[in-house]
Amino acid sequence: MRFFITKTLFYLKKCYLFKIMLEPFLSYHRKLVIAEEKVKFLENSDVVFNTVIQLLKKNGIHVWLDFGTLLGAYRDSDFIKNDFDMDFGAFGTDYDKIKTLMQENGFTSVREFFIAGHEYGRELTYRYNDFFFYYKKDDTDNLYTYTFSCPPNILLEKGIELPAIVAEIKTPCKGFTEMNFKNTIVQIPANTDEYLKANYGEGYMTPDPNFNYVTDSPNLTWYSQEEISAKCIIYN
Repeated sequence: MRFFITKTLFYLKKCYLFKIMLEPFLSYHRKLVIAEEKVKFLENSDVVFNTVIQLLKKNGIHVWLDFGTLLGAYRDSDFIKNDFDMDFGAFGTDYDKIKTLMQENGFTSVREFFIAGHEYGRELTYRYNDFFFYYKKDDTDNLYTYTFSCPPNILLEKGIELPAIVAEIKTPCKGFTEMNFKNTIVQIPANTDEYLKANYGEGYMTPDPNFNYVTDSPNLTWYSQEEISAKCIIYN
C-alpha cells in the first residue's frame, strides 16, 4: 500500500498546484513513513550501532554519542523509544573520512546539509545514523556545530539541492570519557550532565513527550537564509 502511495505522489507532486492541494495527504504519508522507520530502527538498532562504532574505531576516527542517543544512553541505558536514528558527534576535520567510510561500506545516504563557504558547517544523515560536525571557535570549553531544517513539503523529493535554514549549537565539552553501551565501549562527553543540560534543559532526566528540540532547546540560535546561506541535498 505504501509503495502505491509513494509512486502516486511521485508523479502528482511535480505539479505545484497538486502539491498544495495534497499537502494534508503528504503530511499523513510522511508520518506513515516515519512510524515505519521507527519500528525498523528499533529492530535493527543494536546491530547497526555496533557496526558503525567498530567501523569508525577500526579507522581511527573519534566519535561520541550525541543528542538523543547520548540522552537515551545516559538516562535510560537504551535508545529513546520514539527515536529512529543514532546521533554521533565528530570533529569537522573527520568529515571527509566519515563520508567516504559510510559510502564504501554500503550505508544509505539520506541527505546532507552544508553552509556555503563554511569548512565545518555540515551534517550527514544516513539511514539510522546522523553525524554532527563540531569545531572550536574561541578559547572556552564550548564546541560549536549546526543543525538544519528544510520546509516539510519537500521531503518526498530526491536528488535535488534545496535551501535550508540553520541554527548554531553551542555546547560545553570538557573532554571525553568511556561508557559501555550496548556491549560496546563508546565515547561520551566527560561532563555529560552539563552537556545534556545545555541541550535539553535542567529537567532532562525526566522524559517529556512534549519536548521539541527545535523550539525548546536552550542552546540553539537560529539564523535566516539572508544571515547564513545553507543548502540541503536530498538523496533518499
